[in-house]
Formats: sequence, C-alpha cells, structure tokens
Amino acid sequence: MTVDELVEQVQQGETIMKVDFRGQDLSGARLSGGVFIGVDFRGCALDGVDMRESVFDGCSFDGARMEGANLRMATLHKCFLNLVDLSNANLFSAKINESDFTEANFSYANLCTTPFCQCKLNGAIFSGANLDRTAFIDSETQNIDFSNCVLKQTVLYKAQLSTAKLDNASFELTVFIEADLRGMNLQGQSLRVCQFTNADLSGCDLSGADLTQCNFSDANLENTRLQGVLANNALFLNAKLAGADFQRGRFYQSIFMGADASGVNFSGSEMQQCIFTDANCERAGFSSCDLTYADFSHANLTSADFSGASLFRTKLHQIQDQDTLFTDRSAALGDDKELAEAENFQPRH
Repeated sequence: MTVDELVEQVQQGETIMKVDFRGQDLSGARLSGGVFIGVDFRGCALDGVDMRESVFDGCSFDGARMEGANLRMATLHKCFLNLVDLSNANLFSAKINESDFTEANFSYANLCTTPFCQCKLNGAIFSGANLDRTAFIDSETQNIDFSNCVLKQTVLYKAQLSTAKLDNASFELTVFIEADLRGMNLQGQSLRVCQFTNADLSGCDLSGADLTQCNFSDANLENTRLQGVLANNALFLNAKLAGADFQRGRFYQSIFMGADASGVNFSGSEMQQCIFTDANCERAGFSSCDLTYADFSHANLTSADFSGASLFRTKLHQIQDQDTLFTDRSAALGDDKELAEAENFQPRH
C-alpha cells in the first residue's frame, strides 16, 4: 500500500489491518482519526505525522522516527514502541495501555493528562517533557529519565524510581503512592504537598528538603536522612521511621500518630503542636526540641531522651516512661484522670 492509498483509506474511515509499512517514509502524512490494527510501522519515518484521535491496537513502531508527531488524544493499546523517537511529539491526553516504550525518547514531548497504564518504560527518556497531570500507573520505570521535568500533579503509582534520573527535576503535588524510592538522593529537593502513601523511601537522603504538607502515611522511611528538612503540617501516620535522622528539622503541627519512631533522632527540631499519640518512640532522641503543646498520649517513650527539651503544656497522658530522661517536665501535662476514666469506661449490661 502506498502512502497516498493509506491516507485515502483513512479519510474514508476504513480500518487499516495487518499492513506492513516497515521502513517507509510516512513523514507528514495526515492519518488523523484512523483505526490501525496489527499494523507494522517498524523503522518508519513518521516525523510530523498527524495521528490525532487515531486508534492503534497491537501495532509495532520499534525504531521508528516520530519527532514532532501529533498523537493528541490518540489511543495506543498493546503496541510496541521500543527505541522510538517521540521527541517534541504532542501526546496531549492520549490513552496508552499495556504498551512497550523501552528506551523510547519523549524529550520535550507534550504528555499533559496522558495516562500510561501497565506499560514498559524502562530506560525511557522524558527530559524536559510536559508531565502536567501525567499518570504512570503500575508501569515498569527502571532507569527512567525525568531530568529537567516539572512533575506537577503527576501520578507515579507503584513506580520503580530508585534508579531514576532526576537531575533538575521539580515536583509539585506529585503522587508517589506505593512507589519505590529506596536509597535515592533527594537532598534539598522541593517536594511540597506530595503524596508518599505506602511508598518505600528507606535509606533516602532528604536532608534539607522542603516536605511541607507532605503525606507519608504508612510509608517506609527507615534509616532515612531528614536533617534540616522543612516539614510543617506533614503527615507520618503509621509510618516506619526506625533509625531515621530527623535532627534540626521544622515539623510544626505534623502528625506522627501510630508511627514507629523507635531510635529516631529528633534532636534540635521544632515540633510545636506535633501529635505522637500511640506512637512508638522507644529510645528516640528529643533533646533540645521545642515540643510546646505537643501530644504524646499513650505513646511508648521508654528510654527516650528529652533532655533540654521545651515541654510547655506538652501532653504526656498515659505514656510509657520507663528509663525516660527528662531534664524538666514541670510545665508538661501529666495523666488526665477524667480522660483516663472515659477511655477505660465499660458499659454496664
């Protein structure tokens, strides 16, 4: 089939099925609105091709050149695009499912509101791409390159990012639910209002990072470095924090309810109005912390160190304090008798 015949059939609404175009030059062809099933585009020149709102099912584009191609609102299902050059392409709001983009190049492409569902993106390059509200859902992302990207409201669900390249990348309202970020260097990174629910950040270096209003609920931050972070109003509900270093951080009104903070070093941190109810703070270090109006109700503070800490109106209701070190707890609030009676109330039958 010639290029002219292909364009004519697409414009007439014909379905293009199992046609071999390998190695042909289709640059600039007008194929918008077409339906392609099992078509072979391997090694084709598709630079600047118009494929707006087209549907591709089971098609192969391995090694094709698609620089500047227009795939706005196109659908790609179970397609193969290994080593494809999609730099500067327009994939705005495209729907991409179960497709293989191993080592594909998306540099400076427009991927705004585009979802990648169960795709292979190992080694793919997204440098400088528009990832506003782009979603990577349950996809393979090892060695992915997000350098020079702005990941605004980007979703990275179950993404493997421990080997990702993030040079000069920025994050805003990014979602990292169940993502693997183990051992990453995110030192000084701005991660304001990002979601890390159930994510694995163990061994990460987040020192000096801006974590304002971040959500680390049920996340793993064991042995993570968070020295000097700005983490006001952050959530660490039920998080695993054992062995982490939180020294000299700012955690105003942050919530650590139910967290495992055993052995964590919070020394010198600003923690006014923090909530540690039901948290395990065994052997944790709070020396020289400002814990004004903080709440440790029912927390395990066994062998914790509060030397030099400011405990003005700090709530120490029903704590476990065996071998806990306090320099002065006279300004703190101890057990609340009426509250304890209410908590232990048993209805009579």
